[in-house]
Amino acid sequence: EVTQSGVSACTFGAAPPMVSVHLSPAGKAEYDQMRAAPVQGATIVDLSGIGDAAFGVFLKGPIASIGFYRGDSYVSIVIYADGSQDRAVALAKAAAGRL
Repeated sequence: EVTQSGVSACTFGAAPPMVSVHLSPAGKAEYDQMRAAPVQGATIVDLSGIGDAAFGVFLKGPIASIGFYRGDSYVSIVIYADGSQDRAVALAKAAAGRL
């Protein structure tokens, strides 16, 4: 699905487990906004080796979320029900390599 603002969104799988991917043309501006406003109770972890900059939000329980930007693109990946940090990082690296 692509919105009028140019954001693309895809969801893979049936809940649970599932993976949600969002791609936005807002790049670093959206990265900065999302990095500054974590979900209440979440811990943000800066991640290296993914895009120009990346962070992960790993909630207690089975949800992992990674946001990163590369150039003018911002990508958000959320894994539900099987949200290990290693799996989320591997998926984000693969996505960043395709931008």
